[in-house]
Amino acid sequence: MKAAAWSVRLAVSASLVACAGAGRTAPAPSPSEEAPAATPDVELRDAKTALVAGRSVALDGVAEGLVWPALASAVNRPRGNHAPLVIAIGRDVPLSVVLRAVWTLRDADVRVQTADARGEVRVLDLRPRPDSTTETGCHLAVFVAANGDLRVAAPGGPRPIAGPDAADALARALAKERSACTIRYVGFGADAPEAPWATVFDVARAVDRDKAAGDARYVLAEPIP
Repeated sequence: MKAAAWSVRLAVSASLVACAGAGRTAPAPSPSEEAPAATPDVELRDAKTALVAGRSVALDGVAEGLVWPALASAVNRPRGNHAPLVIAIGRDVPLSVVLRAVWTLRDADVRVQTADARGEVRVLDLRPRPDSTTETGCHLAVFVAANGDLRVAAPGGPRPIAGPDAADALARALAKERSACTIRYVGFGADAPEAPWATVFDVARAVDRDKAAGDARYVLAEPIP
């Protein structure tokens, strides 16, 4: 099975969206009922361990890498099981740990569950980037700064979005841009690998809540200076 939740490395230089081809625009799907929270297959509660079937799995592998060998061994799914693999992630878990877990488990469809600022558990599906580089449409990546500002990246030049409502401003901008070019995928990440997962998840949720990017795929992204 091809990777269903990719961690992608994207250069930090962009306009709001980058058109890969002219393509026809498509209306946003009507916001569907949100998937309910489910019993997680994997829980990420801190920076050093995961919980799989009640067993603690210590973080291992190369320090700067994306592979978590012990986690790969612990998550033993029957061949042909296509149900989403559910990862529950604490808000304070470093983004680097989330990236490592998602990349390690990339052979399964990944669904992440995280509590929002009010304590309500929310669900976000991570889907693969298009295999074809000739697919028409637009793409972008969004990186969260330490102060909460956003840097939108795609080929063309950077565009910052600042202010206390930066995530909502991004969602409004994407809804507008989508009328000119269908958005194929959106990468979400942070300027610092140790940023709390919550800062990235909350931005992704703001975009997904009303399907501001249409039916775009969501992936995790790392900036390359």
